[in-house]
Formats: sequence, C-alpha cells, structure tokens
Amino acid sequence: MARPISLLMLVLALGPAVAGEVPRLGEQDLKLAHVQAEEGDLHAAVLLWFRILRQADTKELRDEAREQLEHTGLSGQDIFQLDPAALKPADWEKLLTRLTAAAAQQQRQELDFDYAQGLLRAAVALCVDPAGKVKVEIQSKDLARALDLMVQLALSETDGEQVRKAQSELEHLGIVGPQVAALRKTMTDGKLPVEVQNELVCGVCLQRLHRYQEWLQEREEHDDSPARKQVAKKLGANVYKFLATNLAQTAAFKRSSEILDFWRDLANPAEDKAF
Repeated sequence: MARPISLLMLVLALGPAVAGEVPRLGEQDLKLAHVQAEEGDLHAAVLLWFRILRQADTKELRDEAREQLEHTGLSGQDIFQLDPAALKPADWEKLLTRLTAAAAQQQRQELDFDYAQGLLRAAVALCVDPAGKVKVEIQSKDLARALDLMVQLALSETDGEQVRKAQSELEHLGIVGPQVAALRKTMTDGKLPVEVQNELVCGVCLQRLHRYQEWLQEREEHDDSPARKQVAKKLGANVYKFLATNLAQTAAFKRSSEILDFWRDLANPAEDKAF
C-alpha cells in the first residue's frame, strides 16, 4: 500500500508558489523601475524602488534603489519615514505632483546644460590652416551667452546632477569663488572683458587637450582608435603651441596641470643628450 504524501512534502514538491515565497528582487527590477519612471509611471516606480530598498537581499541593490529615489526628488528623511503602502490616494496625488515637478526641473536642467556646453564649444572653434597652425575663431556673444547659462545653472537653488556638472565645468574653466560674482558684473550687453574671454578660450582649449590625451592613452582599441590617435597627436601639439604663443599669460595656462605637462613634452621633445 502506497504511503500518503505528507503536507510538508507536497509543499516542497510544488515549490515557492504554494509555499508563499516572495520572488527575489534583482537588477531587472531596478531596470523596470527606471523605465517606468522615465515614461511617467512614477507610482509604479516608487513602489518598486521601495520594495527593493526594504526587501532586496544585497546591499548593492538596496543602495541603488535609495540613490534612484533620491534622484527622483525624495530626501533622506522622506525615504526613512515613508511607507508607500500606507499612503491614501490624496497623499499619493500630492507626492506624485511633487515628484513630477522635480522630474520636469531635472529635464530642464539637462537641456540647459547640454545647450550651454554645446554653445560654449561652438563659440570657440579651432581651425587648422594649410601650414598646420591652429587658429581660434571666437563668437563673443555666444561665448557670453553660454557662460551666463552655465553660471545660472551652477547657482541654482535646487541641487542636482546637472547643477554639479555646471559647477565642475566652470571650475575647469577657472571660474570659482569670488570670480563668479565678479564675472557676472562684467558681463554687460552680451560682451565679456578681453581678459575673461582669454581665460575662457584657454579653458576650452585645455578641455580639447584633455580629450586628445585620453585618445592617446586609451587602452581599449576600437575601429577608429588609430585615426583618433593620429589626429590627437598632431592637433594636440598644435593646440598647445597656440596656447603657449597666445595665451601664456592667462591664469588657466599658468596653473600647474598634468595636461599641460603632457603636451609640453610632446610639442617640445627634449633633444637627445650625448653621454
């Protein structure tokens, strides 16, 4: 006579669905919440992020969920206290209105940053003449407009990724501390003082040198790596010579820099010494 199957054995045989086990949360859930948020379904995204934050097995997943919630516009105190399951419809409506406004502001900041950065690059255009010498064509009004947008974004009362990027961009251009307020006072009628303009041109050229240095030093080879390295070596040396000839008195050029040291050695290789 066959022995009856115990209830415990039956549950084990049928698996997690019968046992009531909650499926484990993983990377795919993070990706799902991210897409939901991007497409405007913040309700579903927030619920899923909180589930990951409070139920995921690994610290990495929980930390990523917290970071995404903060990026959405929730403060650390909000995240600590909030229980999404206990929110009433009216509370959800208030929360989603707030988060939607935060998302719209982030999008505007991204657009402002991309526009200002593109305008800055377009305002300082490098060109190479037939002799191989680098010249710079400057659109003064565009340069002033780009700088004004970048400063406005950097001084935004609401902190965020794009605000920090704008601050970093200005720091790379040598605009920090009291120089920010002084610069805004000098920007009249869409024009910049010559010395300020020179600092900006030098800063943009230094950014170009930084990119060329990265091209020369990149280890992972791509289809266009040989071409990029060939162009970087030629143009980088010529951009450095342009700076050394025309903008050596700027604070940006005088400031100690690994980038300048790198290109100084390439543009002016030391002569072999006989021993």
